[in-house]
Amino acid sequence: MIKKLLNFINFLLSNKISFKFSNPIPKNIVIFDGESSQDLEYLLDNYDYKVVENRKERIREIYCSLRFTLKFFMNFISISKKINLNTIYLYTLIESINPKFAITSIDNSLKFSLLAKLFEKKIKFIAIQNASRLDFAINSYLYKKKKTKDNNKNFYIQNYFCFGKVEEKDCQKYNIKVDKFYNVGSIRVANFFEYLKNNKIKLNKNKYDICLISEPAKFYNKNMSVDNAEKGFAETVRYTIEFSRKNNLKFIFAGKRIISTEKNYF
Repeated sequence: MIKKLLNFINFLLSNKISFKFSNPIPKNIVIFDGESSQDLEYLLDNYDYKVVENRKERIREIYCSLRFTLKFFMNFISISKKINLNTIYLYTLIESINPKFAITSIDNSLKFSLLAKLFEKKIKFIAIQNASRLDFAINSYLYKKKKTKDNNKNFYIQNYFCFGKVEEKDCQKYNIKVDKFYNVGSIRVANFFEYLKNNKIKLNKNKYDICLISEPAKFYNKNMSVDNAEKGFAETVRYTIEFSRKNNLKFIFAGKRIISTEKNYF
């Protein structure tokens, strides 16, 4: 108990958290997880919204007004005891903002899924796919190997704006509960072309012939109890480069992270 309290105090001090004794301002839109902000920049450019942070390294404020605190304790009593304090706080915060809908581009967020369940009949929750959802297949694999008890059962997506029919079939295959699908393509590709248009940049379509898109590979061998998963990612890179050299093709690697943190991505 003391250790947890000390960790919480250190978290508040290290992240320069400010305590807000006012109530959250009502907004029609909530962006869940600030990591979504860049993906949703053009989509919500002309709208007023509130970003609700979930990642501890991004949290900079905590609401603690009398009204908010009372709501928090009422939710603590009324919501299932299996829900942790962080989720109850986020639930109370979104409830206080009282949006018409909550949106995120972190479509595989279990926290977003849980909040969508809690607000199921009150607020519309929208998840926009930002990347391939290989993790759904991995979760299913780990469940069959008895390395997890979840089997994707904790995922719930109320409104899923996904790439296309393939993702729709994958959700059905891997037991991802989705109320409604919208096949819209990639928001990041759409953002790319919107950026070009806004900045009047003419795209040189012949600059490269092959683009290899990165995929996270950190801890794959350990997490899946196999020996060759990470090697497979590396070999994909090697084969692509060899093919480009052999055929005199112009090659570019599209990293998922900034250069300084790219070493775990193939």
